[in-house]
Amino acid sequence: MKNSNCVTALILLMTAGLLINGCGGDGDENLNIGQSRAYLKQAANCDDLLDMLKADALAKMNARINQKMTWILYEDEQNANSGWGWNWGYGSSADDAYMASEPESRSSDGNSKQSSQPPSEDSGGNNSGDSDRDYSRTNTQHDDVDEADIVKTDGTYIYLLHGQEFLVLTAWPAVELAQYSSLGIEGNPIEMYVTDTGKVVVYSTVNGAPVYSAAGLSPRDTYSDWGNSYDSNSGPSDAKYGYPENSLTKVTVLELDNAQPSVTSELYFEGRYTSSRRVGQFVRTVLEGASFGPKMNYYVAYHGDVQSAMEAYEKLRAENVQILADSTLADWLPYYMVRSDSGVDAYLSSCEGFHVPTAGTTEYGMTQIQAIDLDSPNSLPYGISVVGSADTVYSSVDMMVLATRGWIDQSALNYATRGDSGGNSGQISTSYTHLHAFDLAADPARPMYTASGSVAGTVHNQFSIDEYNNHLRVATTDDRLIYNYYWQTESANNVFVLHAEQGELVEAGSVRDLAPTERIYSARFLGNRGYLVTFRQVDPLFVIDLSNPAKPVVLGELKIPGFSEYMHPLGENHLLTIGRDGGLALQIFDVTDPVHPVQKHKYQFSSSSYGYSEAESNHKAFTYYASRGLLAFPYVGHTNWNYSSRSSLELFDIDTDKGISPRGSIDHTDLLSKAKSSGYCNGYYGVEVRRGVFIDDYVYSVSYGGIKVNHIDDLDELITSVDLEVPKSQYYGCY
Repeated sequence: MKNSNCVTALILLMTAGLLINGCGGDGDENLNIGQSRAYLKQAANCDDLLDMLKADALAKMNARINQKMTWILYEDEQNANSGWGWNWGYGSSADDAYMASEPESRSSDGNSKQSSQPPSEDSGGNNSGDSDRDYSRTNTQHDDVDEADIVKTDGTYIYLLHGQEFLVLTAWPAVELAQYSSLGIEGNPIEMYVTDTGKVVVYSTVNGAPVYSAAGLSPRDTYSDWGNSYDSNSGPSDAKYGYPENSLTKVTVLELDNAQPSVTSELYFEGRYTSSRRVGQFVRTVLEGASFGPKMNYYVAYHGDVQSAMEAYEKLRAENVQILADSTLADWLPYYMVRSDSGVDAYLSSCEGFHVPTAGTTEYGMTQIQAIDLDSPNSLPYGISVVGSADTVYSSVDMMVLATRGWIDQSALNYATRGDSGGNSGQISTSYTHLHAFDLAADPARPMYTASGSVAGTVHNQFSIDEYNNHLRVATTDDRLIYNYYWQTESANNVFVLHAEQGELVEAGSVRDLAPTERIYSARFLGNRGYLVTFRQVDPLFVIDLSNPAKPVVLGELKIPGFSEYMHPLGENHLLTIGRDGGLALQIFDVTDPVHPVQKHKYQFSSSSYGYSEAESNHKAFTYYASRGLLAFPYVGHTNWNYSSRSSLELFDIDTDKGISPRGSIDHTDLLSKAKSSGYCNGYYGVEVRRGVFIDDYVYSVSYGGIKVNHIDDLDELITSVDLEVPKSQYYGCY
């Protein structure tokens, strides 16, 4: 018979929405968490929105308090079984256990058409670039969808974010490299776009206090704590784990007139910049955060037994319910602000632009998609807001997908997995990803929500998601609790193929349980094939046939040492990868025969001194110049923990037949010698090379110290160089 504590725990689990078989002794060979799908409902009006926001907050508040109570019950039972007495009290580990276990805060449409819009081949320019001149572009997931970066070129000019400045440099002829113009950017720039029509979009993080003041608003006096907000003056509370924050994301739109930049519009958004995409003149910006609402308390100071603790938390629950009931819409909605010659105007986000998932199914947070038409830079942005924090963004020409983290009660998992499972085997997935799809084709200026779905596991990055022929392919790593006479943690990997049916992303087919105990380190979907690299001790490369969405199948598998962190297509039958095997390594895989993939070529950096490249974690630092068969990426080599012995741009000849051959490197140590070993700005700006850019037969290597130009056939001879001023920043220790 189950004891009373166990019965109480089951009630809490059901209240939290976690329907799990058994409380010890009633195991099921297929233990699973009942997972509500996070459908998005669009608010009909402001009253409807307020009701939905309150319902979601109520569900999360109840789950959070239930979680704390469950921890107390669990610990009390463990203490009783071990002979220890009750030890809860003020500042007890019940709160600490909750904070330590709370999951991190983390979409697609079957009606979209593949590449229905003409490709947007430019990756920057102002109509003065020579269309006959060959030059490299920002490395993107799709050729026709531009991604923001710190440097762009149009073959005539190089556009660069350097500290707090937007720089324009004459880049052609190569011998005439020189700074041409510049413009200061408010805040700290993140990345940018430059179009072939002379428009520039710069993202930066700014101190919001003066902007709020100019708009006649008070800065949000909140603490950031896993996406939730707490009053800084509420006394002892979970706010002690957070930090004060009122920064804004600024979008500055510039116009280039004969390569001279001028400001055309300035927008400020509550929320942190997550990602963005550009197709033609349409820019979609994804922001995370700006999750407000009334301040609630989750802390109980008490001394006593379990019963008094339960009563204290129920009293706290009732107080929070009243706080929610008394809240108004102004407590919830984020602002965006527009600066003009007359000042700063503030606007509340539109109620009808909000989409709210099933109450309590997502982690804390809010995600915004803000769409801007660069042909109408002075018009207000079109915004969509989604309750839930998204940390992965995918976009094709016709579809944008937000991946958000589903809510999982970790303390409930702890309860569910204590003891045995009656001798049976079982498993519980401990993470789910909600996918929300938005159509971009019907009206490119106004993204439209179309469908949602949920899959087990988490996605690694944007390359784990892909849309093709009206289907969405998603690769996930599923962390599970596995029972086989005792509970243990184990991971496995899945590929799901989804399609939209009446607003739901439903599974058409899947490949599950790939590489048990391993994790996905890189993924790439190309046409009817998918490629996965997983790793624990060896590097399995999986080739997956996706030609039949209902029956995806693994065609081949190759196991080799090390792992690949980014896969780049070389035509239809080869992959170029960057990753690690002891040290940094490059590889070419031949997948002509998908049943028997082959590691055809490999180049490995010396492992005698530690070296790394930003290209391992950021595909935009990986520049493949296909017309010349050249690869360039930044490289930093260390001789000890504190001193960068070498900072360079590394170049390689890439040939699927001849292999990977070092062409040479361009060292920037001399340009960076004026910086301290810790970098500029007390370490805010690093001393390494940032990017490599190609224009015709010349390569331009960019660092905070300056830009060097070399001919690709003679990297030892410097054509010319430009020193750059020490970058400036608004942060402490900077100029």
